[in-house]
Parts: sequence; structure tokens; C-alpha cells
Amino acid sequence: MTLQALFGLLFMLPYIAVAAAQSTTASDMIARRVDFLTGASTMNALGAMSSPPSYYSSLLSKASALSTTSAGYLSSMVTDSSRTTLWSDLPMTGDAASKSGNLGVQFDRLLAIAKCYATPGTAQYNQSSVATQIVSGLNYLSTAYYTSTGSEYGNWWWWEIGIPRDIVDTVSCLGSAMPANLTTRLATAMDHWAPDPLHRGLTSAGVIETGANLVDKALNMALRGIITNNGTEIALGRDALSGGGTPSNSVFLYVTSGDGFYAGGAFVQHTYLPYAGNYGTGALKNLAVIVSLLSGSQWNVTDPNASMIYSVVDNSFAPYLYNGRLMDTVRGRFVSRQRERDYDDGFTFLATVAQLATAAASSGNATLATHLKTLVRGHASRYTGPDWASDTRFGLSQAANLLSVSEDSSVTAADPMSATFWHAGQERLVHRRSAFSFTVSTSSTRIGRFEWGNGENYRGWYQGDGAAYLYVPGQDGQFSDNWWPTVNSYALPGITAKATTYAITTVAGTTAIQRATNSYNGGVTLDGIGGTVGFNLVGYSPSTSTLSALKTWYTFDDVVVAVGTNVVDTSGSAVTTSIENRAFASGQVPTLVVDGASKTASASPIAVTASVHVPGTGGYVLLSSSGAPVTVLTESNSGTWYAINNGSDSAGDTTTVSNDFVRIIANHGTNPTGSSYAYMVIPGADAATTAARASSPGVTFNTASGVGHVVSHAASSSTFAHFFAAGSLTGAGMTGSLTASAACSVGWSTKSTSSYSLAVSDPSHTATSVTVTFPFSASAISGSTYATLVSTSPLKVTVNLSAKNGQRVAFSATP
Repeated sequence: MTLQALFGLLFMLPYIAVAAAQSTTASDMIARRVDFLTGASTMNALGAMSSPPSYYSSLLSKASALSTTSAGYLSSMVTDSSRTTLWSDLPMTGDAASKSGNLGVQFDRLLAIAKCYATPGTAQYNQSSVATQIVSGLNYLSTAYYTSTGSEYGNWWWWEIGIPRDIVDTVSCLGSAMPANLTTRLATAMDHWAPDPLHRGLTSAGVIETGANLVDKALNMALRGIITNNGTEIALGRDALSGGGTPSNSVFLYVTSGDGFYAGGAFVQHTYLPYAGNYGTGALKNLAVIVSLLSGSQWNVTDPNASMIYSVVDNSFAPYLYNGRLMDTVRGRFVSRQRERDYDDGFTFLATVAQLATAAASSGNATLATHLKTLVRGHASRYTGPDWASDTRFGLSQAANLLSVSEDSSVTAADPMSATFWHAGQERLVHRRSAFSFTVSTSSTRIGRFEWGNGENYRGWYQGDGAAYLYVPGQDGQFSDNWWPTVNSYALPGITAKATTYAITTVAGTTAIQRATNSYNGGVTLDGIGGTVGFNLVGYSPSTSTLSALKTWYTFDDVVVAVGTNVVDTSGSAVTTSIENRAFASGQVPTLVVDGASKTASASPIAVTASVHVPGTGGYVLLSSSGAPVTVLTESNSGTWYAINNGSDSAGDTTTVSNDFVRIIANHGTNPTGSSYAYMVIPGADAATTAARASSPGVTFNTASGVGHVVSHAASSSTFAHFFAAGSLTGAGMTGSLTASAACSVGWSTKSTSSYSLAVSDPSHTATSVTVTFPFSASAISGSTYATLVSTSPLKVTVNLSAKNGQRVAFSATP
């Protein structure tokens, strides 16, 4: 049975079992929700054990710390009759964005207190005085601000998603201590601000909700119906997930553009940005919640496509999870949040997978449960971030459930992933090997450069211009240990950019994605070999861009190759390509090995002619003596999280943080007219290996100006190429010419003497077909109806690309 079939079976089993009974009531569902918010049942079960697991004491400490925080909120709450806010540090003054954010955070705090009120073992548990104070706060806010009249100001999200979620969860936690008339008043207010989960705004004529926002609003509507025992609203929330009256808008269907999950593996939000982090993990979590919440009731989620929530675990999230951390390449503007780093999104994802594993086991699907548990166990065994059990940044309930799975020694921990993915739906290449992982962020007319807004991600300018992320053992915290507030934002690793200074601007009260104008962005992968991605960069500029380049990357088993040509700029500013910009704790930069000699790097550039070895990171080998001159130096940078994010509810603090950086730079000079670079990264390599590969790289490359790049890897007998225009490429170990009739990406491997592997894609998403002539002969092709044999010597194939949306056409050739 396939894994997809197992997903479908898991989804159907609960409903087969309860179809006749449907005995779950609104009260039952409230109890489920409260347990999800507090973890009470798990904590009680752990406490009842004669020998609780070692992490139980840490969970108790977490509960105590959460209780202390709530006690602080209670003691500082403004209670006099002339109050204009519940907390003096959250004034309802200033600009609209600040006011809406401060109002939302007040509801956040009431919920934090309410969760402690419902959590056994806390100082607030079932304390009537605590309930009275929460009710007083709700009464005040629903009279003064969140009423059943008026118009939105500031960030719409608070009015329609954030505050309603806080309200329904607070009411659930209060239980019988919540006055019925206040619940009714709050429900009426929510109906005013968010009457329809399918649409944004106060009427059903607003923006159609999609992706994570639709899931959020659907869950809110169902919860609203549950706390008011309104079956119509519960059904409205459930049915919104399936698109309401428009089934094509269902979140359970894969999309080919815009927001949602993609069949090839991707999650996009705000139409143009990869967002597996935050939006994606939130959507997955809330889909799992609503399915579980309604299970056994007359409102069961019975959409036959809902099993998709299990399959996206493997194809949309797992490729981007490195040792329990979700890669920044799919986290958008949230990289600027001090309290939401890669390990936070990783925790949300793994906690949801643990929940799905528990559901699978309860439903009798042991095979799927084991599959999910091995994923959790594998990442948990390699995770080195903040402690899930004790750190209060991780929810108590989710941490308890996650730990119950991650500490289950009866399940084998999965080994690190070894595969390469090109996800055309979000235009991301990610290369996974047991010893390292690599990914690069590129952009086009279809996928944006970066997102900013709501006071977030002030310096995101080049995040989609080829920013490359290298993950190696021992440096798991590279991009979470204060990297974003300290890195030179004009020199992210992988990018080609000009030396300039941009004004720090963003959009208040909303968000905006900065778009790219190039159409070529894509690549191919070969199973078991690696992959490639390339794009025709039109550099970021707040006005008119003056910089352009052709940039490509190639990943093989143990190396990453990067090639750039046609680097052109007319601004008069110096242009550089950042080969690396590696962070180290202040004062901890290791002694480098440059061209075979140990060097203590400083702010003074050191010329590089062959290679640089960075201990703990790997080796960097130059592949061309005619490319831009390369230097290496160190840079000490300081900054604050507040400088890159001062959002009303997400602002970082003003504490100065520092890092030292090793920068390896290709210097293209001013006004370059066709500069180039070519280098190879050997992740984890020692100095001796770096020197050996500098003498014998094991890769060859060639370029044709304005046409394309080709790179061959000897050990895997494989070649990848990019044609930015129709033409021919030679060299790179090929015995003949490689030609293409249109822009395309091509890859092949002749490692197997019985069957060659080939792949072709259309990175521009404009070609209906392309004819490729390969530099070898073959007697036949097979494996794809999209590929048609034209001739055999040399092999010439026409590939139909009209319906592929940038995805590869993979096929085989018989020698």
C-alpha cells in the first residue's frame, strides 16, 4: 500500500468508527479545545506515573513560569473606572497600526491568564478571583473597543483572526465562570468583524480568503459556534475549508498558482512567497486541530480530499526541516522576529506531526503512525536548540505531546534525509545529504523577492536575490543565533549586489511583497544525483534597477557549484558576489587556510587565488582564473532585533547583539560589463580535502555569454545546464555540443550503463516545447509521454512543457 493510501485510510477510520454514533457534543468539543490549550490530560497522566519521564519536571517548571507571567499580568492590570487600556504599556493611542496591535495583545494576555486558570498545578487554577478579573477585562474591551459596531483600523488581521481566536479560547478556558450574556455580546462582536470565513472584511463582498488565513477563519468560526452551541456556525466553519459554495477554493485541493499547498511540494501565502514557516505550519496545525475537534460529532470533516493534510508533511515541510529547524528560505518576513526563529517553526511542525502520529495510532494505522514518529524521533535526536520541555516559548500542551513521541524509544529515529528537490510552485531548490543541507532563495515574476510590512523585516532587500543557506553539523544555530540583526544585509551569502545604502522603509498596518521582473527562474533534479537552479537576476532597487546577471547553482553528492556570468551594472557603485558570509560568536573566528597557508583574517582583505578553508564549515574552491578577483576578510557587526522588527506585537528588543563574520567576496568592480565568477563549496571539508579539491576539483564547467552555463560532475557522471536563450554549449567534459531550441534547464546522468537518466524543464514558464540535442547517442527513450524521440545519433528529443508549470519532465534513454 502506498503512503498516500495510508494517509487516506487514516483519515477515514475515525469516521467509519463514529458514523453511527456521532455522539460528540459542543461541551465535549470545548473540553477537547481546553485540553489542547493546556495539556491538562497529558500532564495528569504523566503525574500519575510511578516513574514519570525525566522531562516531566521540566514541564512542571514551564507551567510554573507561565503561572508567574500570568501573575504579573494580573497584578499590573489597570482596574480603575477611568482606564483607557487594561495595561499601561499597551496604550490605545498613536497610529492605527499600534492601536490595533496593542488591542490584540491585551486579548493575548487575557488568554494567557485564562489558560493558567484552566491548567492544574498553576497558582491561578480554578481561582474565582482570577476568573472575575478576566471577565472584567473582557467586559471592558468588548464595551470600549471590540464592539458590534464600527470599522477596522490598523491591521485587519487582529480584528478578523487574532482577537476572535483569543476570545473563543478564553471563553472556553473559563467554562462555567464565563457569564452567558458576555459570551453572547462577544459572539455578536465577532459576527460584526468576521461574519464570513470565506471573505475578508465586514461583508461577504470582500477579498476571498485563501491558504492559512482561510484555515484560521474557518477554525474561528467553528469555535465560535461551539462556545455558543450554534450548529450553523460550526458547519459554516467546517464547510469553509472545502471552499463553501466554491469547491475549487478548498484548502484540501492542491493549487497551481497563488496561496495554498502545491502537489509537487510547496506552500505559498500572499500569492507570491514561499511560507511553509508560520503560515504553512499554522495552517497544518489548525487543519489537524479542526479535524480532531469535530471528530465524532455531527459536523465531522468528511471532505474526501482532507487526507492531504497528512501527505504535505513529507512533500511540503520535511525537505526544509534541518535537525528540528525550519529553514529560513521558506519563512519570509518572520526571519526578523526575535521570538520566532527557525527552531520555533520547527517545533510547531514537529508538534503537529506528533499529534498526527498519535491520531494515526489511535485509529489503528500503525504503519503511518510509525512513519510519522520516526520523522519526529530523528529530528529530536539531532536537535540542539532551546529545550522544548522547559522553555516557555514552546506551548506546554504541544511540548508534552511532542516529547511523548520524541522520547518513545520503541520507535527508530529516522536518518537525515538524502534527496534533492526543485519545488517549482515556490521556486526553491533544496539539497539534502546526511552531512549537510543547502538551499537558495530565488525570485521571478511569479515568486517575490521578500515581504515586509507591519513593522517587520526592514532590511529584507536581497532575501530573494540568490541568498544561499548552508547547514552543516555543529553550526545548527548559524541563522538563528542573532544572524539577521547582525549580518550585512547587502552581502547575504550567494547574492550579487552593488554597494549602496537603502532607506529603511516598510508598510504600516499591512504587508507588501517586493516583486521581481525576470521570468527565468527554475531548474531540474536527478534522483540520487542532485539538481540545479538558475535565474536571470535583475537586481533589487527601490527605483530603477541597474544591475543584472545570469546566476546558477548545481548540487551534487558532496559539493555545491555556483556560476555567474554577464554581471553588468551602470550605477557607478562597486558590485560584489558574496561567496560566503559566515557568522561566528564574537572573538571566535577560527584561523583560516587561504591557498594552503594558515591566515588570521582581519578587516583587511586577503587575496585568494585557489581556495579558502573555514574550519567547522568547509572548503571554498575557485574554479576560474579569469573570473572576478576574490578576497576574504572578517567583519564585526552589531545590531538589535528592534532595528529589523518594531512591529506592534512582534517587535524585538533593543539589546545590542554582535557576531563576527567571515566574508569571501568576488569583486566585480564598478560598472562591470560582463564580469563572472565560478566556485565550489565543499561542506564540512577539512583543510587537506579543500587543498586536494583545489588541485583536482572533480567538476568542470563552461559558459557561453548570454546563452547559458553547463557543469559536469565526474563522480556521478552527470551534467546540468541552463539555457537562458536558444543556443549551444560545449566543453565541461562533453564530447560534443549540447543544444536547445529555447530557454530551458537540462540534466542527465550516464552513470548507469544500461539506462541514462534525463530531465528537462522550462524555468520561464513560457515555452510550449523545447527540442534538446544531447552530446551522446541513445537507441530509445522511455518513461514520459511528454518526451518524443526525434533522432538517436546524437540523441535529439522534443519535450512538451506546456502543462508543467516549471516542473521537470524526467525520462530515460537506452544507450
